[in-house]
Amino acid sequence: MGIADRVSNLLSYQTFKIVQIRNWKLGVIHYATQLLILGFVIGFIIIYKKGYQSQGGLVGNVSIKLKGTAWIIDNNNETQVWDEYDLSPMPSTDTFFLTSNVHTTPRQSRGTCMDPENNITCTQDSDCAGPKSAGEGIMNGICNTTAKQCVLKAWCPMENENENSGIQGLDQMTAFIKVQVYFPNYGIYRNNVNGSAGQLTNNYNLFTVEKLLSMANTNYQEIQKNGGIFVVNVDFQCDFDHDANLCVPTFEVLRIDTATQLSVGYNFRYAHYYWSVPNGTTTEVQFRDLYKVYGPRFLVSLSGFGRKFDPLPLFLSIGSGLGLLGLASVFTDFITLYLVPQKKRYAEVKYEQTGDDFLPLLRSHMETS
Repeated sequence: MGIADRVSNLLSYQTFKIVQIRNWKLGVIHYATQLLILGFVIGFIIIYKKGYQSQGGLVGNVSIKLKGTAWIIDNNNETQVWDEYDLSPMPSTDTFFLTSNVHTTPRQSRGTCMDPENNITCTQDSDCAGPKSAGEGIMNGICNTTAKQCVLKAWCPMENENENSGIQGLDQMTAFIKVQVYFPNYGIYRNNVNGSAGQLTNNYNLFTVEKLLSMANTNYQEIQKNGGIFVVNVDFQCDFDHDANLCVPTFEVLRIDTATQLSVGYNFRYAHYYWSVPNGTTTEVQFRDLYKVYGPRFLVSLSGFGRKFDPLPLFLSIGSGLGLLGLASVFTDFITLYLVPQKKRYAEVKYEQTGDDFLPLLRSHMETS
């Protein structure tokens, strides 16, 4: 193609030409494609995806109240009662923890002792020079040459995690999970408390620990020793074109800790401090009871949105559908020009090129110059 032809093509103008092709097969393909597009727009975008509604988020609050008792069988084969205040030492508004297993180191006081788990060996006092952090205490320059271990300044006796006490009956504890949400786009408030005065409803606002664990596909026996971390998702999917009282939440519980973690489950330590006079003395000394507790931790989260009829998204859905109808012509043209036996004939009819006085003049000018 010469320079004159390239310039002529660049300066040409294309316009649409309507050609009626009397081929019933192509007509069926064209209208069937349009029907499929209309079905997609009306059935999927407008009806199934609710393209006639606007969507708005929510804000809300969660409060939790625990109730119930559990027990431990101690080393003397006696039953020790634990209520909700003993079992939940870390109160919060949108999360709660319950003790399923506990190790207690009672009556610790500041003094000197050896670490039973981290053996810091020595043969002389200089091996224990301090002050220097070591395990659960501080080296202070004293070596027990008989035991060949450094004597540490620490809270004594030191913690020994070999003996734990499993909590029995915890799976029957109940959690009242009260949810209050507000949809600011629609000015609507919702909660999960039935009736004007409110009432407790199992598995709607009142859950046993056993039920929550079963919703996460586990049970109390599996998590009693090491605990676990769970997410309780409260989801609102509300259609305010209907009665707002039909807007009720659904609850889903997921376990998010895994057995491959370095620290399986969930645990932490806390201490109870008090002053007491040791036997044989007259001076008060500060003591503490150290607890290392394991158990399930539940984090409650809110999600969801509300919907309501709005003409704007409906018009947008209809507009996008009208635009998609053009694909029917593109698809039918592709079949007409590339697949049917008469494709060459149809191409000649569809594309027509008119004469132009500009091209001969351009060529003549280029030949004489």
